[in-house]
Order: sequence, then C-alpha cells, then structure tokens
Amino acid sequence: MSFYVFIKFLHILGLVLGYGGVIFTALLSAKSIKDIGLFKATAKITPIFSFSIWTGLALLFVSGVWLENFWFSQEDIFFLEVKKILVVFIVFHGIYVNLYLTKKMRKFAELDNPFEAQGFKKFKILGIISTSTSLILWSSAVILGILMSSGLMGR
Repeated sequence: MSFYVFIKFLHILGLVLGYGGVIFTALLSAKSIKDIGLFKATAKITPIFSFSIWTGLALLFVSGVWLENFWFSQEDIFFLEVKKILVVFIVFHGIYVNLYLTKKMRKFAELDNPFEAQGFKKFKILGIISTSTSLILWSSAVILGILMSSGLMGR
C-alpha cells in the first residue's frame, strides 16, 4: 500500500469518525430535547461522541497536512485555504460545545425534570443553533473536499 493510499485511508477514517459523530449527535440531540429519559441518556454518552468527533478531526488534520503535498494547481490551493478556514471555525465551535454546552447539558440531566428548569429554554435554543452550526460547517468542509478531489474545482 502506498503512502498516499494510507493517508487517504486515514482521511476517510477521520471523516467517518468526525462527520459521522456530528451527524449522529445532531440526530440524537433533536430527539432528546423532547424526551427526558433520552435527554439524560444522551448526556451520559455525549463524551463518547465528543471523543469520536475530536479523534476524527485530529485524523483529518494530520492526514490533510500530508495530503496537501499532493495538490498541484493554484485553484486547488485557494480552495484548500478556504477549507482550512472552515476547519478553524469547526475547532473553535467544538471547543465552545465541549466547554459550555456539554457541561450545561450534564447539569440539566442531573435534575428530576430538566425541561422545567430555569434556563433550559435558552439552553435548548443554543443547542439547536449549535447543532445547526456544526452540521453547516462540517458539511461545507466535506462538500468542498469532495469537489476538490473530484476535479470539479479547476484541475
């Protein structure tokens, strides 16, 4: 197996772990804001998905740095820079989610009826906005990567 194929494999694995984790978490979050039992269970397993997403992002970063050596045209370089900017936004958004929203979710999950707690409505709105933001950022980076690797962006 060539080095390029190995790096591509790592990139795809990172995509499955990261983007797959974001999609699954978004679906789970959408359901859990309507069901107390599911909300509490989601709060317990969120660290697992968070770890998956961060591991995927790390694999994407490392393999992406290596794959950068294989891009040749100036058009690709421009879109690669755009993709890097998206990744920076993904990282900062992920830090916000992990340091603020996940902690709040765990605190609400400890309550008997978190849906009636003071501040839950604000948390719910922030969660919906955050989930949407994650999906938009990750999807944009994935679509840009697909277009770049397919040659549709100027090769």
